[in-house]
Amino acid sequence: MAKTIKIRNKTIGPGHPTLIIAETACSHNGSFEEAKQMIDASVEAKADMIHFILFSTEKSMCPKHPDYEFCQSLELNQEQWAELINYTRTKDILIAATVEDELSLKLASQLPIDILKIHSTDNTNPEFIRAAAKQNKPMMLSVGAMTFEEIERAIEIIKKEGVEDIILMYGYQNYPTKPEKTNLLLLKTLKEKFDLPVGYADHTDGSTQLAIYLPIMTIPMGADVIDKHITLDRSMKGADYQAAINCADLKKFIENVRLIEKAMGDGKRKEFTEEEKEYRTKVKKSIVAARDIKIGDCISRKDIEYKRTNILGLAPYEANKIIGRSAKKDIKKFDNLSEEDLQ
Repeated sequence: MAKTIKIRNKTIGPGHPTLIIAETACSHNGSFEEAKQMIDASVEAKADMIHFILFSTEKSMCPKHPDYEFCQSLELNQEQWAELINYTRTKDILIAATVEDELSLKLASQLPIDILKIHSTDNTNPEFIRAAAKQNKPMMLSVGAMTFEEIERAIEIIKKEGVEDIILMYGYQNYPTKPEKTNLLLLKTLKEKFDLPVGYADHTDGSTQLAIYLPIMTIPMGADVIDKHITLDRSMKGADYQAAINCADLKKFIENVRLIEKAMGDGKRKEFTEEEKEYRTKVKKSIVAARDIKIGDCISRKDIEYKRTNILGLAPYEANKIIGRSAKKDIKKFDNLSEEDLQ
C-alpha cells in the first residue's frame, strides 16, 4: 500500500478521504478581487486545499514567446500574493502553490504555504526541483507528459534533499482534454510503481457533464487527490476557463465526491444489514410444500416448490435435506419445510 502523508489536519493516501483541490490557475485574470472571491468560494464549497500559481513572466519566459504579453497581464505582484495567501491562511483550507521560477519560489518560501508543486514546465529541470525541495515542504510533482525514467529522476532529487512527502499529480496536458486521451488507469500504474500518493489534475472540458463525473471516476482508480480548475464565470471566457467549472458548481462536485467515497465502502463482505435481511426475507425463494402433506408421507421432488414466502426458510440448494424423508406432522400447502418437520 502506498504511503500516506500528513499536511496540517489532513492525511492523504489510501484509506483517507480524497483531498479536493480547488485550482485557481490564472482564472483570476490578474485581478486581486477576483482571486479573493475564488478563495471565499473554495472555502464555502468545502474544498480541502486551494491551489495558486505563482510566476514571473520575465523570469520564466522569453520576450519573443507568443504568450509573453498575455501572461504578463495575468500577473499579481508580490504584495498582492502575500495579502491573498495570508488571508487564505485565516480560513479552514490548505494552501498549495505552483512555482515556475526562482522569484516565485523565493516568494513562496516567505509565505505560509503548505505544499509546493513543480509545474510540468520544470519537471525535467533538476536545478529547479532541487531548489524547491530545499524549502523542506511537502511537494507535488506534475507527471503529465513525463517518462517513468524522468519521474524516477525527479523523485530521487527531491528525496536527496530530505523530502519524503511527495504526491504525483497526473493530468493529460491538453486543455481541454478529450475523454479518450485521459488514460485514467495510469493512476493505478503510477501508484504501484512509485509507492506514493497519486492525484488527478482534471482538464476535462468544463462545459460538459464529464467535467463533474470523470474526475470522480478516478477514486476507484486509486486517486488520493483530485485537482479541479475553477473560475468565477465560464461565460466570460477568461484565462484557463476551458477546463474550469464555475465556483458555484464546485460545492456540488465535492458533495458528489463524498457520496461516491461512501458508496465505495471497504470491499469487505460483512454481516447482512437490517435492510439486506429484510430484502432476503421478502425476495429469496424458500422450499415450501407443493401440496398438503400428511404425517408419515415420504417427501419427493414433486412435493416441494421454490417460492417467495413471508418467512425465509431452507434455500433451494438445500433440497437434499428434504427429499426422501418422512413428515413428522401435517404440513399445509405453501408452508415452509424444515428439517424439524421431518424424520
